[in-house]
Amino acid sequence: LEAMFFGLPIVTYATTAIPEVVTEQQGFLIPPGDIDSLKEKLLILIQDKKLRQKLGHDGHQKVKNYHWQKSAQMLLEAYSQFH
Repeated sequence: LEAMFFGLPIVTYATTAIPEVVTEQQGFLIPPGDIDSLKEKLLILIQDKKLRQKLGHDGHQKVKNYHWQKSAQMLLEAYSQFH
């Protein structure tokens, strides 16, 4: 989320909760431990400025959904369904 806030494209392993936050609109998810895929995706980003900018912009837009106030409101709404 921090990298997305600063408009950076994401290259990350598809582990834990990361795929719930990062999609192909924000960057690349690669299989855990796949060094060749990591290298390939980094080279793509190094060579394609427009793609870097698009992924970074989309990530910055998405991260706005994770503001603490919005998250708190969503949590309160979820709790209210049980009462």
